[in-house]
Amino acid sequence: MAKAPSPSTGRWWSTKRRILAALALIVFIAGIASVVSFVLRPGNIRFSITHASNATIKANSGLVQSVELNLTLVANNTSPRAGVDYLSSIVLLQYTSPSPDSSNLSIQAGFSELWSSQPPLSTTTMEVSALMSIDDWTTSFPNPATSGRRSIDGTASAPTLIRVLVVTGVRFKVGWVYTWPYSIRVLCEPVDYFFSFNGSLATTTINCWDA
Repeated sequence: MAKAPSPSTGRWWSTKRRILAALALIVFIAGIASVVSFVLRPGNIRFSITHASNATIKANSGLVQSVELNLTLVANNTSPRAGVDYLSSIVLLQYTSPSPDSSNLSIQAGFSELWSSQPPLSTTTMEVSALMSIDDWTTSFPNPATSGRRSIDGTASAPTLIRVLVVTGVRFKVGWVYTWPYSIRVLCEPVDYFFSFNGSLATTTINCWDA
């Protein structure tokens, strides 16, 4: 006559089956996420800049203390199926000096409100501002006569071309399935944000490309 399994043996097999079922479910979900990640790999979000403007900030003495750059960063999700969750975002203003007398410049911008979620075939915007102090300015553009850069009052003739670097972490979502997180890095076209546009950049779209 066969001996009935002890209660402890039955509990062990029950626990083992639950563990195996949980592992199988994890592998299944990971497999779906991997397939979706492969099909929906980054490339469906197009970034651009609009409504650029600047303003000088003066002390009570009337001397310029800093220059503020304001712009609107646009993210266009062109996918007809995938939504986007934004996990993090960093925006940097970058200037590379052509002169050994000047230093390169990189300033992190601030946001009014970070992107969060974006449905398919939609556009979302984020207001961005960056403050350049007079010390930053004179360190990067110390001598307009030799470096070809503009002084803070705009008297020099050469443009001050600045690029905007955008680094954002995202994951795509189709239905209830999320992809693995991606890091997207784009660099926007160099523009003289501070002096050359005479207000025209307020209505100009500046494109950004994969960096």
